[in-house]
Order: sequence, then C-alpha cells, then structure tokens
Amino acid sequence: MAIVILAAGRASRMGEGGKHKLLAEFDGVSLVRRTALTAFGSDAASVVVVTGHRRREIEAALAGIDLTLVDNPDYADGMASSLVAGVSSRHAHSADGILVMLADMPGISTAHLDALIVAF
Repeated sequence: MAIVILAAGRASRMGEGGKHKLLAEFDGVSLVRRTALTAFGSDAASVVVVTGHRRREIEAALAGIDLTLVDNPDYADGMASSLVAGVSSRHAHSADGILVMLADMPGISTAHLDALIVAF
C-alpha cells in the first residue's frame, strides 16, 4: 500500500500572499509535516507527497522524512491533476493499493491509516 498525500493547493481561504495553511504549526509542527509523519509511521510501504503551490517551502517543511516528492506544475487546474501526478509516481504506481490523504487533516492518526491498510 502506498499513501499519496495531496499538498499542492493554494490554500486560498488563508488569503492571497499570506500564510499557507500547510505551513501553519499544529502542536509545534507544520501541518504538512505532521501529516507526512503520520503517514510515514503507518504500515504503508511508501509515502508520496504531491506539491505544487509554494513547492519549495512545502518541501523544506518535509526535509528529513524518507518520502517521495512529486511536483505538480498543473496544481492550479485542481485536485484531479494532483491525484494524477501522485498516482502516476513510480512508488504509487507499483503498489497494490493507494490510500489518498489530504495534507490538512490533523485528526488522522497512524492507527486510522493502519486500520484502512488492514481492511484493504
């Protein structure tokens, strides 16, 4: 099972040019890093994070985590383009199943992900 985390959006509800919600801290950790660490701690074979808007900042927030980064230059076209980019990556493409996560779901735990993986 591969986990594909969608983290390419503009976070437009936070206001143009302001803070990006995925970079906002939640319990002292950026939201995108928290989500990636949760996925990484699960029983998934691989974790892929799709970036786009403010890619360099998002990637910097993920430094040191053993995951695959995939850039979606078409992120402004919507979430479907990020799904295509993530699912098409080598690690996701070779998996028996793909679990898609949004990067802004801090309430999801490793136990939740593992339960989905077992059910699969």
